[in-house]
Amino acid sequence: MRERFILDETRNILFINFAGLRIESRAQVEEMEQYVRTAYHQQGRRIYAVVNYEGTEIAPELIDYYGERIKGLHDRYGLATVRYSSSGFTRSMLRYLGAAQDLESNIFATRAEAIRAIQEIETHLQAATEDSRWTLFNPRRSLLAQLLAGWLALLMILLVAGVVTQISTGALMLAALLWLGGATFTTAFHYFKVLRPVRQVERMTRQLATGSHYDPVTVAGQDEISRLAALLNETAGQLHSDIERLSGLYHISLLIGAGNDASRVCELLTRKVARLLGAEMCILLFYDEASRQLRAQTPGYGVSDEKLSRLQTGLHQPSIVAHVLKTGEPYLTNDAASDPHISRAAAALLGVREMLAAPLQAGEQHLGSLAVLNKAGGFLEKDRQLAMIFAAQAAQLLAHVKLFQQMILSERMAAVGFITPAESDLAMHEPIALASRKGSFVAAQYYVEHVRRILDERFGDSALYQLGLRVHTAVDLRLQSEAEAALRDGL
Repeated sequence: MRERFILDETRNILFINFAGLRIESRAQVEEMEQYVRTAYHQQGRRIYAVVNYEGTEIAPELIDYYGERIKGLHDRYGLATVRYSSSGFTRSMLRYLGAAQDLESNIFATRAEAIRAIQEIETHLQAATEDSRWTLFNPRRSLLAQLLAGWLALLMILLVAGVVTQISTGALMLAALLWLGGATFTTAFHYFKVLRPVRQVERMTRQLATGSHYDPVTVAGQDEISRLAALLNETAGQLHSDIERLSGLYHISLLIGAGNDASRVCELLTRKVARLLGAEMCILLFYDEASRQLRAQTPGYGVSDEKLSRLQTGLHQPSIVAHVLKTGEPYLTNDAASDPHISRAAAALLGVREMLAAPLQAGEQHLGSLAVLNKAGGFLEKDRQLAMIFAAQAAQLLAHVKLFQQMILSERMAAVGFITPAESDLAMHEPIALASRKGSFVAAQYYVEHVRRILDERFGDSALYQLGLRVHTAVDLRLQSEAEAALRDGL
């Protein structure tokens, strides 16, 4: 394994050759980590990495673990990492790995393309460094050079004045010492308090522009320059966060490659959304039209399957997830303890402090709700907007999974003769009606919920939701609608 890791100290690039390698144990991954750490400590700074995945195989059960470990290595030791393989399947696998683990999507078909990408980043940064060194002494492009030029001009004036006025040598020496002290102090002060922070800002800006790791500006005071540096650090962090979120949208679309396993898609989606929003927990709840219940799907992020199995709510029960499904609008609260819409039982079960929820809607299909829970410092209004975007992307992905499962089911039923090929083709072209809000539950909703509770107490869940009961009530929908309209008008 050791010969697969070659560090080019001159170019600061670690070349990793995984060609023809099958990664099938955690011990292999941990050995790789050690070689990367060794290269970093040998170089004494962050390094670039070029990884050859030509003919590489990763055992399916190791993909997530492998992705987590290389993500950690990049965050701690890497400037930028590029990967290449001539295999379209391998590149798709790497893109999926990037989507699942928030890795850079720097994936190329050839070694030359990968190295060229590294060279473009490095050339840009080196040019900035070299340019900065030369401009230190160029009065047209450097404040420090202008300051030195001013002091030199003052020295010439003193010398000329000394010669013209014929002042004593002692006085001239004193003036020269005062000039030297003033020039040294102001130059040092200008360099350390102004120029060096400004050059750090310039380098950080160029690093952000190239998409590589960036080094925040050192802040060591409360003066104007330090406050500006702190503000720029905050802006850079926000920009980096926004770039990650935009990348997250792209990654969610790539999760289509996760296949038709709904639980696997739920796991990846909840982890991705929680990371992008900086939350402790994320849950998907699907609406079951037969039982008219929102049920949490397993697995979620940060929540055990046992707790998720206990999370369900009716549309007319107090619940934020039911509220967003009915209204079609996201909902945010940073004070769960006093929020009027929250389910007290669910909040106690999960320890909810803050909550952000958005509807899962794909076109006219209403699949359920996305819930993101507990964020240090609370959720912001921009998080509400992002949650709506992420939920829309997630809904499209989940609808794709449902469609794929429907197609597989129809093909299998036709293969065993349960339905005809014509019926199979018809079923595959039928739209998936998952949970439209267009239904009787919006009419006389309190009356219907009251009846449902009576039936539930008398017959139990199984009979109520699985035996196909037909219930006749005395409600007149026309009169009920008129009564509700009169009540609204009165209020």
